[in-house]
Amino acid sequence: MRCQEPELSNFVKFVTATCMIASAILFASSVSSCTTLGKLIGIDYGCKDFAELARSVAVQEGEDPKEAERVAMELCQEAQTNPEFVKIAIQKMRGVQSGGSWRDAIMEAAAEVGIEMPDIAEPTEPEAPDVTPPPVPEGFPTELNTNSRDGDPRKLEETIYAELRISGKYIQILTKDSRKWRTVNTEGGVNANIWVMAERNGKWFATTWEWMRPGSWSKPWNKCRPDHAKSSVMPSNYSIQNGDYIFASTIVRHPRHRNGSERTNLMKVSGL
Repeated sequence: MRCQEPELSNFVKFVTATCMIASAILFASSVSSCTTLGKLIGIDYGCKDFAELARSVAVQEGEDPKEAERVAMELCQEAQTNPEFVKIAIQKMRGVQSGGSWRDAIMEAAAEVGIEMPDIAEPTEPEAPDVTPPPVPEGFPTELNTNSRDGDPRKLEETIYAELRISGKYIQILTKDSRKWRTVNTEGGVNANIWVMAERNGKWFATTWEWMRPGSWSKPWNKCRPDHAKSSVMPSNYSIQNGDYIFASTIVRHPRHRNGSERTNLMKVSGL
């Protein structure tokens, strides 16, 4: 004799049915959530590709790559519900890689899918570099011929004030600082060179013509001539005269014995 299975009460049937329906709803919701998440992840990766392309194109255009990357990511985030935008945007950006504007690619993609454009800063022209030449030191002409051995005296810093005196056959540079510059072991121990700057036939030149010892900045003025200067910028028939300029500097006549980059003020010759 087979035992008859007991019938389930209505309450048990209700609970069972409710559980089955709830499980079905949870499963469907889970599938839907996973699908949505997958789409968002795909959009996120697409945005990164799009932003990287925008950055690359901006670099080619010589523009700010950070601005291009910012705009691309911002627009992608606004288009999370429109994955088609990411696809179109990447296609547009790749289309301008060989020549074009990342702004144009973004605007075209946004217009095609009907997305409102974010603010895009227009490129600004870089400020022109300051090419104003440095001022010519007081007393120096704008055009001055110098030789490569001595260099340009206008680049030397004026650190010593001196006065010029013609005493018989000597040019004397009078200053309490004639020992200030370091003495070097050449030409019997010297610490300065004496310069002449003059204008002949409408052209200015400057050159050294002798060495000077510390404490004795004095030289016979008749030695200020081409065979002592040994300089291509001094005319072969040059002789010193009133109106020319004399000054002293740290040693420049020999590259191995330089002791600074300084000079005195310019002093006009008079009294010859």
